[in-house]
Amino acid sequence: MTLGGLTLAISILVDDATVTIENIERHLHLGKDLYTAIFDGASEIALPALTGAIMTMGVATANSILMVSFAHQRLAAGVPPLSAALEAGANRIRPVLRTALAMIIGMVPMALALGEGAE
Repeated sequence: MTLGGLTLAISILVDDATVTIENIERHLHLGKDLYTAIFDGASEIALPALTGAIMTMGVATANSILMVSFAHQRLAAGVPPLSAALEAGANRIRPVLRTALAMIIGMVPMALALGEGAE
């Protein structure tokens, strides 16, 4: 689950970089000079991209901490390392999914550009 979160964060950053480059090209074709096109193109995506990336990385980090700390507790109880890792994955999957779902639900209004300042 944590590797999936990190993969998602990296793919979001790559996608946002592509959109930013396309925005800069569009502003250049509108006749703006290079620096204005870069500033306008980057400012259109910068805040939502940064917010999404930070939240995704934060959730992935929090979920990995949950799993590793549970595995450490099982190791301290004398469980073999492989069994501790498998138990951590099986027992912590629900909290990990709840955390990820809460982030997704919280990010939907921003992703759909709903609410104040979405024009």
